[in-house]
Amino acid sequence: MLIFISLVSIFLIVLTLAVSIGLCIERRRASRPAFANIDYSPLVSVVIPGRNEASNLTALLESFEKQSYRNFELILIDDRSEDESLSIMKAFAEKSTLKVKVLSNTEAPGENNPKVNVLLKGLAQAEGELYFFTDADCVAGPQWVQLVVNAFADANTGIVCGLLTLTGNDNLVCGFQNFDHFYRMLYAFGAIGLNMPIGCFGNNLAIRRAAYDETGGYESLKHSATEDAELISMVKDGGKYSIRALFNEETFIETVHKPTWPEHANQAARWAAGAVFSTNRFAQLGFIALMLVAAFCLISIIPAIFISSMFWVFPLVMYAYLFISAVVLGLTGAVNQAYWRYLVPSVLLYPIVYVQSFFRTVITRTINWKGTIITWKKRK
Repeated sequence: MLIFISLVSIFLIVLTLAVSIGLCIERRRASRPAFANIDYSPLVSVVIPGRNEASNLTALLESFEKQSYRNFELILIDDRSEDESLSIMKAFAEKSTLKVKVLSNTEAPGENNPKVNVLLKGLAQAEGELYFFTDADCVAGPQWVQLVVNAFADANTGIVCGLLTLTGNDNLVCGFQNFDHFYRMLYAFGAIGLNMPIGCFGNNLAIRRAAYDETGGYESLKHSATEDAELISMVKDGGKYSIRALFNEETFIETVHKPTWPEHANQAARWAAGAVFSTNRFAQLGFIALMLVAAFCLISIIPAIFISSMFWVFPLVMYAYLFISAVVLGLTGAVNQAYWRYLVPSVLLYPIVYVQSFFRTVITRTINWKGTIITWKKRK
């Protein structure tokens, strides 16, 4: 038992140190002079899908009216909305001075990922040298487009990823999700710094058109449950372009939290599917190993209560790792105040939420995306 505990502890310590080093490397890269080249001003296509987002669209669209960088087109795609989303998009296009294209998707996705299905329609109309992606329930800061464009001043950059911050009620449901977004993305950004990218959030993502075209893009990811992570894997596998991450708060995207635990659990299951069935072996094996260790530590609470107190060492090691890594990554990366405020309760809940999402994903192989059931299928 002592040997097992020692091996697990060493693994977790090395993992945390490696990710922290990766974060430091990536933050240094993000401050390079090329990232502030004001002479680089390509046309940007901002592609935004939305389904039943009438309550969020006004804030989103106003945020793009305020962008300091003006050489962009806005491509809005309504996906079979049952509310006033399409009308709001059209009204905005008529009155805005921006270049706006409004598309309407009326086709059911079938077995395809519904978001990918809609993104492909938008990209078919895109004219930009760079593709930016966010969602209809998001808000971008006034410097977002400019700062992400600056990151592409380096001709070797193929993809740029950014962080998310959540808006909503100041309660545990929202606080946990805010912590979760930062924690998982700081791990992902650390992996980017180590040149082993494993994923990102698709609502703060940008890709060079040339890199997108050379990989086949979303056309080859119609059945993927986590198209953003798979896209990064394809660009990385191509070997021509690098993946970059941004830490500046002005590059954060604000998004709305899931209002209930079941809705967040469904979202967590979708993210778990992306890792469990990923073609990126580093992401796949790393996530599975972490989930199995977490599951073992949680299960060991039972014999700790009924058989011997010595079993408490397993959950204690796990929670010590989570707490220490959360603090280290928070100090090394870039987080908001809510991350620290909800750190302790989030750490306590974290293994419970993600162990169940892991086994749910493995057993069912399906997720519910805004009413559409997606069965995961591996990219060939």
